[in-house]
Amino acid sequence: MAISPSLRFGVAIPQRFPGEIDVGLLPPFFAAIEELGYDSCWVVEQAINAQNDLAPIPLLSYAAALTSRARLGSSVLISVLRNPINLAKSLATLDRLSNGRLIVGVGMGNATGAPFSEAFGAPAKGKAARFEEGLLLMRRLWTGERVSFDGRFWRLDDSFISPTPRAAAASALVRRSRPRRARPRRTARRRVDGRGRHVDGPTAGGNCRPARTPRRARTRPGGFHDVEARVRGS
Repeated sequence: MAISPSLRFGVAIPQRFPGEIDVGLLPPFFAAIEELGYDSCWVVEQAINAQNDLAPIPLLSYAAALTSRARLGSSVLISVLRNPINLAKSLATLDRLSNGRLIVGVGMGNATGAPFSEAFGAPAKGKAARFEEGLLLMRRLWTGERVSFDGRFWRLDDSFISPTPRAAAASALVRRSRPRRARPRRTARRRVDGRGRHVDGPTAGGNCRPARTPRRARTRPGGFHDVEARVRGS
């Protein structure tokens, strides 16, 4: 059966090791995926209780230095455990170091893991609202303009970050977690068009339902990268 030219393949980066961490495996791995023509390479995140597990953002930075063509993705970063201002700058820096090859996937983590979340200062109560607010703040910071933000969890007064992502418009891969008593977990791709509007679509993770877009987000420019194609600059 012929493979569609639009079909692209990605591969997981060696990240968790059964014994001692062997970073010597990584340079030949990245050389191979470039030679074999893989479209992208990916990391995951388990922030705690993972033995010999490399952290995703430093690992993607290492991958950026050893590759020149393959795109670099996270599936997914648990953004709700981080300060969105620091995360926005770290990801924008990584995007610049990789010459615009970064794909950002974000999620809330296990919806039933309250003690895990609270260990990072992100209580389970209000986690979804914290997640949405953090994304909104990052997107506004990625415009490069001065931002004043008065939210439920984060506040910022007339401040900006630099650098900003290389591309001007983008999208995010967003995973929602549900309690076990709810319906089976769904995965959605939340895309941000050039006018800052959210548009949901299906991913390989299953069906999706339309997500309610925060009213303020509808008119704000975006800053995530598309999960299917390299984002074109403005």
